[in-house]
Amino acid sequence: METGIEVTGCVPDIREYYAECDLYIAPIRIGGGTRLKIVEAMAMGKPVVSTTIGTQGPDFQDQKHIVLADSPNQFALAIKTMLSDRTRSAKIAESGKKFVLDNYTWKNLGQQVDQFYRSIV
Repeated sequence: METGIEVTGCVPDIREYYAECDLYIAPIRIGGGTRLKIVEAMAMGKPVVSTTIGTQGPDFQDQKHIVLADSPNQFALAIKTMLSDRTRSAKIAESGKKFVLDNYTWKNLGQQVDQFYRSIV
């Protein structure tokens, strides 16, 4: 049975895989570490479905920058909805990309670190 899902393991450049996908899913159930893959997918203009735990840290807004779902049924429904409603999916992807580019570029992060250090000196 063809599922449309491919597990690749390590790849030399993740961007080509983001470019080919219609939706990035991050069913993260345990906290810890950074969520850079979610930020990368959003920066590539991909809609993202994740869990609330998967988005701890960044100030993403559900249904604006990302779609959050915490139970298996909610997660499956969110994926189905995002794949079938291309207009909604594109709007969330565009909003997510703008949020990431406004808040998580190297320049922006560097300025935040600089401001932090200046505030404690």
